[in-house]
Amino acid sequence: MFEGSGPRGYGTFRATSSAKDSKVYVHRWIYETTVGPIPTGFDVDHVKKRGCKSTKCINPEHLEPVTRLENQNRVRLDVCRAGLHDLTDPANIRWDGQGRRRGCLVCWLARARVRYAARK
Repeated sequence: MFEGSGPRGYGTFRATSSAKDSKVYVHRWIYETTVGPIPTGFDVDHVKKRGCKSTKCINPEHLEPVTRLENQNRVRLDVCRAGLHDLTDPANIRWDGQGRRRGCLVCWLARARVRYAARK
């Protein structure tokens, strides 16, 4: 029976009736039950191009085992959250001091200009 959410909204449940047994991710359990084993070291990706719209999705046709790196790359946005700028262009990406993507540089600069003008 569905019990709740785990990290990042993934559905979890106990595969047995014993409260001592650990919870499992529903999408992983469904994939292994209906399609087959997940290769060692692979994540199960909710593929948006196949119609998946939620991390709680359990449709095996929307799920695909991929490497952790591939899964992380698929999560990245191609367009900024405002829908205005192409994030596949490195010139539009804002990076932090440790080399991690932090969002849209163009939007961040526009907000910084507004904050600066408000202080004057």
